[in-house]
Amino acid sequence: MLIIPFTSTEADLQNAGGKRLNLARLAQAGFPVPPGFIISTDAYRAYVETNQLQETIIEALKDLPYDAATHGENESTQIRKSFAMESMIPDPEAVIRAAYTALSSSPVVVRSSATTEDLPDLSFAGQQDT
Repeated sequence: MLIIPFTSTEADLQNAGGKRLNLARLAQAGFPVPPGFIISTDAYRAYVETNQLQETIIEALKDLPYDAATHGENESTQIRKSFAMESMIPDPEAVIRAAYTALSSSPVVVRSSATTEDLPDLSFAGQQDT
């Protein structure tokens, strides 16, 4: 599943990430959450696999010390450039465009969310930018 509506009960930590899972839970509970959707981890994985980016990621990070949480800016920039050079693959792009179009022309908010953040016993707040 590439797109998960906020109203779907199929969102979980593994396919949606913490922030997006919580938005889905709020929407399902009847709270006033604006219309929206989740781009699943399946869509991300398909992009990485199709564009053969896993090797790029591994190569960029292989010599980064495990305790270098405040380092890695150069490696991050290298990975980001590799992602930006590639094109979206047709199926996920079409599904994402259709879901976005269904929201009409109202303003939208884009949030990053990882499957290993906002866990019950761990948090990685502020580690990503969107």
